[in-house]
Amino acid sequence: MQRPAMRNRLWGELIIDELTRCGCRAAWVCPGARSAPLAAAAARSPQLTVSVCLDERAAGYQAVNAARAAGWPAAVICTSGTAAANLLPAVVEAAMSGVPLVVLTADRPPELRDTGANQTIDQPGLFGRAAAWRFDLPPPDARIAPAAVLTTVDQAVHRARSAAAPVHLNCMFAEPLLDDPPPDGGQERTGSEERWAGGDRPPDGRPYTAYAPAPAEPPPEAVAATAAAVRGGISSGPRDAVPRRPPRAARHAGDHGRAPPRATGCDGVAAAGRRASAALALPMPN
Repeated sequence: MQRPAMRNRLWGELIIDELTRCGCRAAWVCPGARSAPLAAAAARSPQLTVSVCLDERAAGYQAVNAARAAGWPAAVICTSGTAAANLLPAVVEAAMSGVPLVVLTADRPPELRDTGANQTIDQPGLFGRAAAWRFDLPPPDARIAPAAVLTTVDQAVHRARSAAAPVHLNCMFAEPLLDDPPPDGGQERTGSEERWAGGDRPPDGRPYTAYAPAPAEPPPEAVAATAAAVRGGISSGPRDAVPRRPPRAARHAGDHGRAPPRATGCDGVAAAGRRASAALALPMPN
């Protein structure tokens, strides 16, 4: 058994399991080689209803319709390259209709990008502004803690739900892509791989990340405080207990109780004009 293939399998299981913990119950899978770790994990998940569709465009629309009917994000999984581009119409439909959708596209690792291989494209940001959120997930690596993967999946589902819009997770996988699950006594796992297999996830089926729900409207005390601030009536005691300063005009009143005239910006401009007219011996209108 080759370790990269085992890491791909555990990584795919980590992504799919967290997706179901976040409430996703339906996924459409389009066959392809690069997406094998995700497709195999989805097929083995007991919480996920998987539909296989040969055409990415049709799979995307079926996932959108399922998410619209359920009011909950559905997932669609496809392989790398031009196959992912066929999901664009469904992603735009979800964005325009306010439907939560999680798009999982497989991709080549960084060292195989921009190599001129057939049918390969630049997949990060493929769906542009139609995707409310996107993330380019790195290939499996023993140095990456499982929390990084779990929180990324949690964020994707949270953004899809809160924005009622599609999100895009681009998942890189290196070859060899997949292996068979080992029987008891199979290849020994490293510490990181053992955590990927489930050691760091909550035991009761909850997602790794808990998001506090946003209040639908501000609390009444906040509304009252804001209204009082607009009226200028905020005080900490009786109104008469607050000392008042006399008006500005009264503080500067002369012996006869009259306030001195207040200079304005227009007065300064007029005075400057009179001085300039006097210097040039020109008549200045009053």
